[in-house]
Amino acid sequence: ASIPNSDAELFTLSTSKQPIIALLKSNSDQDKLRGMKVITAMQITRKDTTPFLPYVINIVTKDFKLKKLIYFYLVNCCGVATNEILMSINSFHKELNDSKPLIRASALRALSSLQIEEIFPILMMAVQRAVSDFSIYVRRAAAYSLQKLIDWEEASKETLVQLLCKLLGDANPLVVGPAMLSFQSLCPERLDLLHSNFRRYCRLLEEVEQFFVPVVLHQLLRYSRTYLDQQLLNPQAKLDPDLKLFLDTCTELLHYDSPAVLSSVAQVFLVLDQTHYFQQVIPCLLSFQHQPQHQAYLLLCLLEEFANKVPDCFQPFYSYFFVCASDSRDIALKKLQILSSIATEANGNKIVKELGLYSRKESEEVSVVSITTIGKIAEKNQSLTETATKQLVTLLKSYSPLVTAQVIVVLRKLISQNPQKYRKVIVHCARVVENLQFPKAKASAVWIIGKFFSLIPTLAAEALRKLTLEFTKEQSSVKHQILNSAVKMFSEAPAPIKPKLNTILKHLLDLAFYDISYDIRDKGRVLSSVYLGGNLSFLENEFLFKDSGEVTTKDTKSSVFVPLSVSYLVGCKVSGYSRLWEDINDPEHLKATLETETSGLRDQETVPTIRVPESTHYSSEEVTRVAGTGLEVRLAVNNPEDLEAFFEASEESEYESEESEEN
Repeated sequence: ASIPNSDAELFTLSTSKQPIIALLKSNSDQDKLRGMKVITAMQITRKDTTPFLPYVINIVTKDFKLKKLIYFYLVNCCGVATNEILMSINSFHKELNDSKPLIRASALRALSSLQIEEIFPILMMAVQRAVSDFSIYVRRAAAYSLQKLIDWEEASKETLVQLLCKLLGDANPLVVGPAMLSFQSLCPERLDLLHSNFRRYCRLLEEVEQFFVPVVLHQLLRYSRTYLDQQLLNPQAKLDPDLKLFLDTCTELLHYDSPAVLSSVAQVFLVLDQTHYFQQVIPCLLSFQHQPQHQAYLLLCLLEEFANKVPDCFQPFYSYFFVCASDSRDIALKKLQILSSIATEANGNKIVKELGLYSRKESEEVSVVSITTIGKIAEKNQSLTETATKQLVTLLKSYSPLVTAQVIVVLRKLISQNPQKYRKVIVHCARVVENLQFPKAKASAVWIIGKFFSLIPTLAAEALRKLTLEFTKEQSSVKHQILNSAVKMFSEAPAPIKPKLNTILKHLLDLAFYDISYDIRDKGRVLSSVYLGGNLSFLENEFLFKDSGEVTTKDTKSSVFVPLSVSYLVGCKVSGYSRLWEDINDPEHLKATLETETSGLRDQETVPTIRVPESTHYSSEEVTRVAGTGLEVRLAVNNPEDLEAFFEASEESEYESEESEEN
């Protein structure tokens, strides 16, 4: 197949190797460039490109675009064909001193990708020159190279940290991001390296590349928690000015449309527990509605943390958390958890009504959680108990046995507040208890019948008789409740039905005596001895009939793990989990760190030094601007008046060299 002219078609190209090899062997730079584009497209689509390596390393060209593609190819082939790439070492070494910054940066990245011990001295010298290079692209490449040098056995960590310090002090935002990434990999425990750069990072944060903003925020958060969060020791302490600078800068990042940036900003406020900033963050996180499902879930996790801390801030936004037909299972369940936290007297009636609809129309799992959420809302807000109970009573007529069972489980606790008012519910439980299939629901129904036996004595006795017939087939939890209810009903039974209950209880105790469960047999023996002794007075205090289980799920509390970490999402500590600050389990060390006076160190902001070509004779003077760079740096010169003329001449010479190459 022929090579198409359109670049977009290269990603779907299916051709043999010979046409590509022919392009690489051509004498025309345009043909070579076309061949390299095909190979690059193959690399991006994860196709094998190693057969082309001998032909690529033999390409000699001065074309800038072609060189960039060659370096891109070689960097991605370094781990596959290291021996072949050794043939290009001399070319890499030569182009480290090229006049074009992008060529120097590409050569450095390609050289640092080679894991070959023999080139380590050359690589270290190249990185040492690069961290002080005038071009931001070369310094940026040096930051990436430091991350790869960490894995070299010959690399000294002290030397790498010294080089990193220069990059951390760089004034250009394009270098700050990769430098912080190297800091995170090389020495995350050395937070003291950020003292003199903290304020500058806060001011530059909006200019840092969006991809690196979460990395920078994470490290600044660790620094703030370690050195600035005085309120961790004393909640009444005044907010540190530097911490306020950091928080104010974070609020300016809320206009980003990146979920990664928004979630990182939200984590800052959550970890530092600055509640007066929450009202600014919450509306921005509501953009989860327009995000893909996996990103929306992570934003909802953060919103749940905010809802647990400040539910009142969600009053205008509660409708955002109504379940939609397009929501996945995880998102629907997370929304229901948030609704249970933000429900108040003002919006509770509307939320309960909405949850009732989910119980009828959604999947069974969402329906069950919706019913549980109604119970949680009723428990938390006593004024909503009547509304919630009415909604649950209407669901007792559902055709879904799972929904009916969950309603009984939730009603178990709500009925206790006013049993006389909900006598019809108790009667319904007595009538349907034998048909319930779910052990938890059946145990709850038996508990309701025994607890409120005095309201329906005759019907409760008949329900107990039917339960006795299937006693041996029930689960252990149901058997426990049947025995408890039988003993309590016998002790409180009026004279007309006492003989009937006596027969039922005696039969149940005989069945329990031979049960396969140790617990049921032990309980049967205890109750038999009490029954034969005729001493049932202790049951007046409900010793055997106290409510031992929770009807609704326990209240959601803020996680002890770092928000959005893997440990946070799975609910338990996993291997590799790291806290946001060190020595948190050592209060004395943490107290000493927070009480250390570091504001003076932050006053000493470093101004980076850049390398001027050796052909100049400048030395030791300060200037505040370099023409055409936009950087505020410290530059060694002895004739500031000629500085701009020098850079203008350099730019003209580069322009002339480019023209000559094109010609």
